[in-house]
Amino acid sequence: MRLGLRRLAVLLALLFFACARFDADRSDVRRITIVGFSDWHGQLEPVPVTVGGVTRLLGGAAVLKAYFDLERSQNPGGTLVVTAGDAFGATPPVSSFLDDVPAVEAQNLMGVDVDTLGNHNFDYGLERLEKLMARARFPYVVANVVGPGGRTLAPPSHVFSRNGVRIGVIGIANPETPVLVAAGHVGDYRFLDPAPVINRHAASLRGQGANLVVVLAHIGARGVTADGRPLGPLGELAHAVRGVDVLIGDHTDVSVNAVVNDVLVVESRSKGVEYAIIEVEYDLARGKVIRRAAVHKRPLADAIAPDPALTALVHGYLGQGRPLFDQVAGEAAVLLDLSRARESMLGNFVVDAMRAEYGT
Repeated sequence: MRLGLRRLAVLLALLFFACARFDADRSDVRRITIVGFSDWHGQLEPVPVTVGGVTRLLGGAAVLKAYFDLERSQNPGGTLVVTAGDAFGATPPVSSFLDDVPAVEAQNLMGVDVDTLGNHNFDYGLERLEKLMARARFPYVVANVVGPGGRTLAPPSHVFSRNGVRIGVIGIANPETPVLVAAGHVGDYRFLDPAPVINRHAASLRGQGANLVVVLAHIGARGVTADGRPLGPLGELAHAVRGVDVLIGDHTDVSVNAVVNDVLVVESRSKGVEYAIIEVEYDLARGKVIRRAAVHKRPLADAIAPDPALTALVHGYLGQGRPLFDQVAGEAAVLLDLSRARESMLGNFVVDAMRAEYGT
């Protein structure tokens, strides 16, 4: 009797290992890398940031391109570079004085794969917006901006194939855009509530064979909880969506890296001083995500060789803009100090200029 039990135990063990081996043989894990940066605002040149008590230069188009190329080299054929609106609009003079053409051309050279629309993209109205979108060598996606008769500014989504995985990317504009920009700058377009739109398109993409669904939303967190979960609109959106694997936020200059409602939610600091690397492992054989994780990185300008083509592009635009930068607009008798924490002379000067311009 004892010998029979031993034989049975051995047979069961062999059967277990055989099944495990069979299951392992059936797995086919593919790695997808999503490089995400937020609220770039055409920051073509590096930004001075205090890091550990020392001022360092971060970002800038040529530096970001070098880092993005490095990330792409870690997963050839499996990487997407994405951003979620406001890559142009509210830009420094080197871009804004040249109608933000430099910002879009820089995105082209940076290798951006897809973008959506933020509120600042509408700052100068639809005509300029559409001209700049036409310059892009990458698609825009925006699902919740709809005009009469179903007219749209861009397709609601785009499907990419990376490492054999089909990735559906949905774009979402900030629903508050009509009250954040000047009257008339959004034309007759309506900005729909994001969650129902996302859920509808996510289901549609799944039905069309998308393995992963990623949302680029120009919606941000107001902060994070002690355990890192996003507060405010981005957190609320994460709780409301269904069928989404990764939700990438924007708009509020807050770092977010958390799982909410089984959705990996990520937002990065603005102006290219931070970017996120989102890794997703998808098992094609089993048809499911087996791992998701994100990490934020700082693109230190002195730690990498900037991309030469983008360096030349930025220097060229600086040369074009220099005559405009050097025009004397007036002379102040005293220093116009600046503070975001209190009333300042520069702040009052800017408001007085706005009052004069708009007759308020």
